[in-house]
Amino acid sequence: MKRNGMFAILVAALLMVPGLEAQRGQRPAGGGQGAPGGRQSTTQPPRMGSNSTVGSGTRDRDRTYDRDRLHDQDYDRARDRDRIHQDILASDVQRDQLRSCAQSAKTARQQARDMQKSAKRSQTSLAQMTQGRDQLRTQIQTMQQQHQQLMQGMTAQQRITMQERIQTMEQAQERVRNQMQNMENELSQAEPNRNRIATQAQEMERAMKEWEKQYRQMTSDMT
Repeated sequence: MKRNGMFAILVAALLMVPGLEAQRGQRPAGGGQGAPGGRQSTTQPPRMGSNSTVGSGTRDRDRTYDRDRLHDQDYDRARDRDRIHQDILASDVQRDQLRSCAQSAKTARQQARDMQKSAKRSQTSLAQMTQGRDQLRTQIQTMQQQHQQLMQGMTAQQRITMQERIQTMEQAQERVRNQMQNMENELSQAEPNRNRIATQAQEMERAMKEWEKQYRQMTSDMT
């Protein structure tokens, strides 16, 4: 009886072995090669570098396009500046006028500074301050006449291009005119206030310094 039982167990074991081997030899679902232990391999196929190469090429083309576009814009701006500069070039007469205007403004500025110092000195008499005022007024009138001659000789394109500088000079001219009127009123008093006269001369000096600066910058722009 024992012998029959052992025989049955042996037969059963032999029948199980081929099924186990068949199971081990089966490929896992999805067609991949079975990994040891029945686990599916996680190895991924190598990625191709075509996308990276295409992206790099696109970026290079974009950078080249931007560089060329900026170069063209710089060239256009330079060409426009050259064209405008040619349109506003000063004639020989205008260059002489600009030099004369700048020199007259400098002389008036120096006279206003001298007037300021003179008014602060107690030993300066009323007659001396009046004489200094008259000299300053004459110089300012000369400067204004030269300025008008320069403006009248400018072309339309020159006036348009120099519009901001011209406006700045006109504002300075108005400040000088107002301070000169205030100084004349003060000197007409029986006892003029020296501090007020000195302040008025100082304001005229500042205005004419700006006026002179605009003449020099205009000369640079037009030559």
